[in-house]
Amino acid sequence: MDFHFENHGSPWLVRPLNDEAREHLAANVDAEAQWFGDALAVEPRYGVEDLAAGLEAAGFRTEL
Repeated sequence: MDFHFENHGSPWLVRPLNDEAREHLAANVDAEAQWFGDALAVEPRYGVEDLAAGLEAAGFRTEL
């Protein structure tokens, strides 16, 4: 797995599990994104499933 998605209701946490995943988030996430420790915090209304699908399309493995 490259990314683990944790459902905390609001927000979801997207946790990169390796260096390549961390680098991908750093390069592709808006500078104003919210972080909770090393995890990206994502509001459910922004399409968590779409984010997972995009990461998978980029070649990453995700766990929802």
